[in-house]
Amino acid sequence: MKTEHCPVDQASQKYWSRRLCDQYHRRPKRKRAVRLPAAEKMRVTGEGDKVTIHLPRSAVAANMQENSSAFEGWSLALHHWCGVDVTLQWQQPRIPDPDAESDLKVKDRNERHYQRFLYRVKCFKMPV
Repeated sequence: MKTEHCPVDQASQKYWSRRLCDQYHRRPKRKRAVRLPAAEKMRVTGEGDKVTIHLPRSAVAANMQENSSAFEGWSLALHHWCGVDVTLQWQQPRIPDPDAESDLKVKDRNERHYQRFLYRVKCFKMPV
Protein backbone atom coordinates (compact mmCIF):
# COMPACT_ATOMS: atom_id res chain seq x y z
CA MET A 1 0.00 0.00 0.00
CA LYS A 2 1.19 3.49 -0.85
CA THR A 3 2.10 5.59 2.20
CA GLU A 4 0.64 9.09 2.15
CA HIS A 5 1.46 12.00 4.40
CA CYS A 6 -1.46 13.24 6.46
CA PRO A 7 -1.61 16.66 8.15
CA VAL A 8 -2.59 16.92 11.81
CA ASP A 9 -5.81 17.91 13.68
CA GLN A 10 -8.70 19.46 11.69
CA ALA A 11 -6.97 18.87 8.37
CA SER A 12 -6.41 15.25 9.41
CA GLN A 13 -10.13 14.75 10.04
CA LYS A 14 -10.98 16.17 6.60
CA TYR A 15 -8.24 14.06 4.99
CA TRP A 16 -9.52 10.79 6.48
CA SER A 17 -13.14 11.65 5.78
CA ARG A 18 -12.30 12.42 2.15
CA ARG A 19 -10.11 9.30 1.83
CA LEU A 20 -12.86 7.09 3.24
CA CYS A 21 -15.45 8.64 0.94
CA ASP A 22 -13.20 8.31 -2.12
CA GLN A 23 -12.41 4.66 -1.41
CA TYR A 24 -16.06 3.86 -0.75
CA HIS A 25 -17.21 5.45 -4.02
CA ARG A 26 -14.65 3.57 -6.13
CA ARG A 27 -17.10 0.67 -6.22
CA PRO A 28 -19.95 0.94 -8.72
CA LYS A 29 -23.41 1.90 -7.48
CA ARG A 30 -22.18 3.49 -4.26
CA LYS A 31 -24.15 6.71 -3.92
CA ARG A 32 -24.49 7.19 -0.17
CA ALA A 33 -22.63 9.97 1.60
CA VAL A 34 -19.88 8.74 3.91
CA ARG A 35 -18.53 11.37 6.27
CA LEU A 36 -16.75 11.05 9.58
CA PRO A 37 -18.31 12.87 12.55
CA ALA A 38 -17.05 16.36 13.40
CA ALA A 39 -13.59 16.44 14.99
CA GLU A 40 -15.03 17.71 18.29
CA LYS A 41 -17.06 14.50 18.60
CA MET A 42 -14.57 11.94 17.23
CA ARG A 43 -11.11 12.71 15.89
CA VAL A 44 -9.21 10.54 13.40
CA THR A 45 -5.46 11.00 13.06
CA GLY A 46 -2.65 9.04 11.48
CA GLU A 47 -0.91 8.47 8.21
CA GLY A 48 -0.11 5.69 5.82
CA ASP A 49 -1.68 2.45 6.98
CA LYS A 50 -2.23 3.37 10.65
CA VAL A 51 -4.94 5.57 12.14
CA THR A 52 -6.13 6.38 15.63
CA ILE A 53 -9.70 7.16 16.55
CA HIS A 54 -9.77 9.56 19.51
CA LEU A 55 -13.01 9.67 21.49
CA PRO A 56 -13.64 12.55 23.90
CA ARG A 57 -15.45 12.11 27.21
CA SER A 58 -18.72 13.15 25.62
CA ALA A 59 -18.62 10.27 23.09
CA VAL A 60 -17.62 7.67 25.69
CA ALA A 61 -20.54 8.56 27.98
CA ALA A 62 -23.06 9.07 25.16
CA ASN A 63 -25.71 6.87 23.65
CA MET A 64 -23.82 4.13 21.79
CA GLN A 65 -26.02 4.62 18.73
CA GLU A 66 -24.83 8.18 18.21
CA ASN A 67 -22.65 8.64 15.15
CA SER A 68 -19.60 9.74 17.14
CA SER A 69 -19.96 6.90 19.67
CA ALA A 70 -20.17 4.17 17.02
CA PHE A 71 -16.43 3.46 17.03
CA GLU A 72 -16.95 -0.13 15.85
CA GLY A 73 -18.55 0.95 12.59
CA TRP A 74 -16.00 3.67 11.88
CA SER A 75 -13.13 1.30 12.71
CA LEU A 76 -14.47 -1.33 10.32
CA ALA A 77 -15.13 1.24 7.58
CA LEU A 78 -11.62 2.70 7.83
CA HIS A 79 -10.06 -0.76 7.98
CA HIS A 80 -12.05 -2.16 5.05
CA TRP A 81 -12.24 0.83 2.71
CA CYS A 82 -8.89 2.51 3.46
CA GLY A 83 -6.88 -0.60 4.32
CA VAL A 84 -5.58 0.79 7.62
CA ASP A 85 -4.97 -0.62 11.08
CA VAL A 86 -7.08 1.22 13.65
CA THR A 87 -6.17 2.07 17.23
CA LEU A 88 -8.73 3.44 19.67
CA GLN A 89 -7.98 6.08 22.31
CA TRP A 90 -10.49 7.68 24.66
CA GLN A 91 -10.88 10.01 27.59
CA GLN A 92 -12.52 8.55 30.68
CA PRO A 93 -15.69 10.49 31.53
CA ARG A 94 -15.71 12.60 34.65
CA ILE A 95 -17.63 10.83 37.37
CA PRO A 96 -19.04 13.43 39.80
CA ASP A 97 -18.29 13.30 43.51
CA PRO A 98 -20.36 10.46 45.04
CA ASP A 99 -21.05 12.56 48.15
CA ALA A 100 -22.80 15.28 46.17
CA GLU A 101 -26.48 14.28 46.09
CA SER A 102 -27.36 16.52 43.16
CA ASP A 103 -24.88 14.65 40.97
CA LEU A 104 -26.02 11.10 41.76
CA LYS A 105 -28.12 10.73 38.60
CA VAL A 106 -25.32 12.11 36.42
CA LYS A 107 -22.76 9.89 38.15
CA ASP A 108 -24.94 6.80 37.71
CA ARG A 109 -25.70 7.56 34.06
CA ASN A 110 -22.05 8.31 33.19
CA GLU A 111 -20.82 5.23 35.02
CA ARG A 112 -23.32 2.95 33.24
CA HIS A 113 -22.48 4.39 29.83
CA TYR A 114 -18.75 4.10 30.52
CA GLN A 115 -18.99 0.47 31.68
CA ARG A 116 -21.05 -0.35 28.59
CA PHE A 117 -18.41 1.38 26.45
CA LEU A 118 -15.60 -0.66 28.09
CA TYR A 119 -17.55 -3.86 27.43
CA ARG A 120 -17.95 -2.91 23.77
CA VAL A 121 -14.21 -2.20 23.47
CA LYS A 122 -13.37 -5.55 25.06
CA CYS A 123 -15.73 -7.46 22.78
CA PHE A 124 -14.62 -5.57 19.69
CA LYS A 125 -10.96 -6.41 20.16
CA MET A 126 -11.60 -10.11 20.85
CA PRO A 127 -10.54 -12.52 18.10
CA VAL A 128 -13.42 -14.32 16.42
